[in-house]
Amino acid sequence: MTELTSFEKEQALDEHNIKQQKLYKRGKIIVSIITLLQVWQAVLSLFTNGGVLGLIVNLALAAALFFGVRWVRYLIAAVNVIGIFTGLYTLLGGVIDYSAAEDISTVHVIVAGGILGILICIFISCTLLFSKAVSEFLYHQKYM
Repeated sequence: MTELTSFEKEQALDEHNIKQQKLYKRGKIIVSIITLLQVWQAVLSLFTNGGVLGLIVNLALAAALFFGVRWVRYLIAAVNVIGIFTGLYTLLGGVIDYSAAEDISTVHVIVAGGILGILICIFISCTLLFSKAVSEFLYHQKYM
């Protein structure tokens, strides 16, 4: 094996640092989007369920995620995986009686909202569990 010169070592280190900075920035954008989605979900929950406690808990979890609390990452991902299944159950007739709708446009809005909710849950859970950029950002938030 050939020895790397000090210039080559420095160049490799610089390339690594640039790569890590890009991952950090991408992770920060992704976590910011997820945090905003959590806040949006909490506000919607306030209007649909009327629970102020749920709003406070969701806001606290969103803030903890942004500041790098590792277990919150997995909790939010797990809750969103459950949300996928409950959304599918709801859409497939488990909860909503579509025959009670006065017109077809109401059904379309309900179905579109349900599909959007499922897609958001898939996005949040997959990115929190599998994104290297999110891992880099959360590590930096906690340890740097």
